[in-house]
Amino acid sequence: MPRIDLIQVRRSTTAEWAAADPVLAVGEPGLDTDLNLFKLGDGTVTWSELPPVNGSYFRLFDVRAYGAVLDGSTADHAAINAAITAASAAGGGIVYAPPGSQIGVAGSIVMRSNVWLQLPYCTIQPTTATYTFTFIRNHRSTQSSGAVDTDMVICGPSLVIDGEATGVVDDGREGNGIGLYGCERVLIEGVRLNNIPFSGVEVAENYSGVVNDAVTSTSAPTVTTKDVTIRDVIGTHVGWQEPFLAGTPLAQWGDAGFGIIGRTGCVNLKVSDCSFYDVHNNGFGVGQMDSARDNTVPPTDFYVQGAWFARCLVDNTNVATTPGAPSFRAAFAIDVHFTDCTSLNNPTTSGFAVREASSVGTHVEHVTLTGCVSDGDGFGFIVNGDNEHAYCSGVTLNGCIARRTVNQAFELAGRWITATGCIAVDAGSHGFWVREPTGHATPFACYIELVGCKAINCGTGVGTHGGAILDDVSYCAITGGIFVGAEYGIREIGVSDFNRIAPAVCTGTTAAKSTVGASSVIGTHV
Repeated sequence: MPRIDLIQVRRSTTAEWAAADPVLAVGEPGLDTDLNLFKLGDGTVTWSELPPVNGSYFRLFDVRAYGAVLDGSTADHAAINAAITAASAAGGGIVYAPPGSQIGVAGSIVMRSNVWLQLPYCTIQPTTATYTFTFIRNHRSTQSSGAVDTDMVICGPSLVIDGEATGVVDDGREGNGIGLYGCERVLIEGVRLNNIPFSGVEVAENYSGVVNDAVTSTSAPTVTTKDVTIRDVIGTHVGWQEPFLAGTPLAQWGDAGFGIIGRTGCVNLKVSDCSFYDVHNNGFGVGQMDSARDNTVPPTDFYVQGAWFARCLVDNTNVATTPGAPSFRAAFAIDVHFTDCTSLNNPTTSGFAVREASSVGTHVEHVTLTGCVSDGDGFGFIVNGDNEHAYCSGVTLNGCIARRTVNQAFELAGRWITATGCIAVDAGSHGFWVREPTGHATPFACYIELVGCKAINCGTGVGTHGGAILDDVSYCAITGGIFVGAEYGIREIGVSDFNRIAPAVCTGTTAAKSTVGASSVIGTHV
């Protein structure tokens, strides 16, 4: 039998292949480990000219072949869009720029179906002093008929989008980093968002007939955005034009200034291993954030259904201007989950908020927070269903920690809320404030339970009560745990009826336990 020559697979990064650009021997395989791109040599053609063998989706569309200059000062968005259009028309492919390219844009890079936008170690930046566009968005011009963009990837690694915003309100720069409107099955990974005037990533329906960043119709069909995964995204100095928006009727932007926001018409959003520093509005949020659009009383649907946030961070330690909203927020949404997320130093508002204190119908249901941390925030964890047409229901907090909060560590005001193994340390006000939501014409039973929770050194501010307070609530329970407050361990005030209080340890300088105007007939104070 004749000998069969063995040829090893050559493996290198995108940058290494581009630098060497070798000629592979006949049948010699090569793998680009960044792009997962596989090629077979023919003994003649260099690596850069070899076609991939992974199938049509993995055909490579080099933006330079479509006229991109990649010097940072020339507007390349039209050339990149031409490459994207060609890739989509061919049934799919990778639209690619060499590692380290400087990509200037004077308009949006527009994604289309079945396209993988691979820009490793590249930087996207505006070529004009002022601008009004989203840097990368999906194609929307055909969606007036209800069409949907599908199967898209936007990735680096270490793709930088730098909006070059100055931090001065109304400096002439307006726009989001990435916008997804009316699309399905999208992955965003390995992106760095710096100096973005409005939101870092916005995920929403194709509302109000938006075409090319302008509202053209209010009767166009709504196209829901589904199945979006966002991983390894880092943002710095995001949302600093949001105060400018507050007094300006820019309907195409709505409310803005978020890190990553899943809003109207978003279903199944998964966000993991993302961090935002120096962000003006919510670092991570879901639900309807714009009271001027699409609100109904009572609501007929939830704006967000299914959102997961894991191992995400918001750190405003070095913030230049006081943030205006919670680090993490769920509003008018159902099935939202935060796991191992952290908020640091958001001193004027809360680390985590499950709420919508609005006069319009805004419901929040089935929310879990597990292993989350609020450190140095104004408030720790807020579950708030105030006002007649708003409520929070079915919220669970497991093993969450709030420390060094300016005000209360946990504020629970809603229905069917459970906190298990949660810890409040060094809170300026109450460790746990359990209260009835305000603004409701008819009071209702809350059914709020604290199980094995701890409040240590809480109520250090003037006129505060300490470990835990039950304020005008009924059918609530405190089981086990430790409550050590500056004034009271646990205190009941107002019409707090039918509550069970049985803590393991309860101490305070004024009294371990205090009841003012309350009648807890189920169980006893221990």
